Amino acid sequence: MDNIFFIFDAIDFVVRLIIVVIFFLIASTMRKTDADVIRSRLFLEYNQIIKAFNIMFVGSIFFFIAAVIEYLINPPLEADMALIMKISLTVFQITVIYFIFILHIAINAVGRRGM
Repeated sequence: MDNIFFIFDAIDFVVRLIIVVIFFLIASTMRKTDADVIRSRLFLEYNQIIKAFNIMFVGSIFFFIAAVIEYLINPPLEADMALIMKISLTVFQITVIYFIFILHIAINAVGRRGM
């Protein structure tokens, strides 16, 4: 059981690192791009952004499940509920990565259709 927890802790670390990297890429793109250009790019990708946001919204249910398990049930670290909590957090983090990746693609000119 300890190996499973280690795997999810490693995934958690990698996912957090990916989130930070994507935020850095978005921030650097936004610093060197005009605000009107970013607004128009976001407008052009509005449907994709809404889809990604809806997926992240569904993922937020897993975030809530993890909070309920952690604060209301408060299982010992070796329990199955703790594993469900880690899985729920991982699912939520992956949906957040998907959302911010879609935002990154939307504001980035590289690989855009028609640009």
